[in-house]
Amino acid sequence: MNGLWLHEARRGGRVVLALPLAAAVVLGGLVPSLGAGIVTRTLVADTLPVVAGLAAASVLTGERLVELHLTLPVPYPATVARRLAWLAVSALAGAVVLVAVPAAAGVLSGAAGALAGIVAFTAALLGVAAYAAARVRSAAGASAVVFAAWLAKVLIVDQAIRSVPVQAVLLLVAGAVLLRLATRRLGDTEALLQATEEA
Repeated sequence: MNGLWLHEARRGGRVVLALPLAAAVVLGGLVPSLGAGIVTRTLVADTLPVVAGLAAASVLTGERLVELHLTLPVPYPATVARRLAWLAVSALAGAVVLVAVPAAAGVLSGAAGALAGIVAFTAALLGVAAYAAARVRSAAGASAVVFAAWLAKVLIVDQAIRSVPVQAVLLLVAGAVLLRLATRRLGDTEALLQATEEA
């Protein structure tokens, strides 16, 4: 079983799967020098989820042997779920680093709320990336959808819903729904093959 998980890590791309954590370490070192303010809070809140979403778009559209996967006893959605799980673990570890370092430096208040916001937005963008990748089977197309979702969050959601807990719950629900829809789409062999041929 461990071998299967490690295989999926290699197939997903070790560099890509480690990208959220690496980005968080770099940002964690950069943010304290920026001081407290809107720039710091925006970098902390939005950068890691976007990086995780883009990494998911790359991982989920990088498989060129979809037809082979569909002949295996393990369902293709289960394979995708394992690759997303690696990304989720990397992103969670990154979120802890990204919040802990600025909080310890005294430039980020409300660390618990910031962490909840990052985790929720990351879950939402992983769902967006998974659903977009399942629909268009194109890294560029799925990445564009991730960027559009980020802009919608910054320009609409952040302005309309000021409560961090409410926003976090809504983002988590949105991510779960989109992941469920992506799983259903990836389980539809005919639609998946058609999307792969069109990509």
